[in-house]
Amino acid sequence: MDDSGSSGGGGFVVLLMVFVLLALYFTPTIIAFARGIGDRGTVLVLNLFLGWTFVGWVVSLAMAARSRPEPVVLVAQPMVGQAGPQPGWYRDPSDPSAERWWDGAGWSETRRAVS
Repeated sequence: MDDSGSSGGGGFVVLLMVFVLLALYFTPTIIAFARGIGDRGTVLVLNLFLGWTFVGWVVSLAMAARSRPEPVVLVAQPMVGQAGPQPGWYRDPSDPSAERWWDGAGWSETRRAVS
């Protein structure tokens, strides 16, 4: 009997197992690149060289899965005592076809048409 037809299927199974094991080994790196974390290069190097140790693999997985810090939004606030626009007629922010009186601290209800 010729067993040459059945050996091709065994090679595929071995190749599939190698692929699955490599995917499991590089899971931390895959997660890091998928999440776009800033330290993905560090995760890759740690996973590549120390991933064979359980501790190295877990540390690289923890680095890849850590939460991202929320971005800090800074809003400029006027300083107390800072000089603002001088009192006068300015374009109305809510109606560009009119002018509105700025008293130095806030908008008044007095309006006039733009001349």
